[in-house]
Amino acid sequence: MQLGPAARRLVQAGALCLVLGALGGLWYFLSSQSPSSPFFPGTMPGPVRRFAFWSIEAGVLLPIAALFLEIAGARPERQHRLTMALLAGTGLKLLGLAIGAALSVYGVQIMDPRPSSVVVMSLRLVGEGTVLWCLIALARDLLRRRST
Repeated sequence: MQLGPAARRLVQAGALCLVLGALGGLWYFLSSQSPSSPFFPGTMPGPVRRFAFWSIEAGVLLPIAALFLEIAGARPERQHRLTMALLAGTGLKLLGLAIGAALSVYGVQIMDPRPSSVVVMSLRLVGEGTVLWCLIALARDLLRRRST
């Protein structure tokens, strides 16, 4: 199956996310070192692990979404819009997780006295909501194609 330009972008973004996940795994390994170690980066391992995990998850799921995008057979402009929205949502979520990892903030509290936590949570939620909306739209396109 030959992938169109929109699906190719998703596969490329998936590969980039896998690289980010690998770098996040290295960062997690270093952040798990003893604070007295010269290799300790000064970040909590928990938020770093979340960043690494979700980067790898995006790296696996974006190419799968690319395949479904091709199977759905939507118009090229719709494919482009869905791809851009998927990439924006994934980027926002990973940006929020990366900021949280760098600041050692989980970003899960709605009311948090640390302003960075609210920013991290907001980026994650907007990103996750955008990705969810895109996946629902993609599923609707797949079901429409199947019914015709």
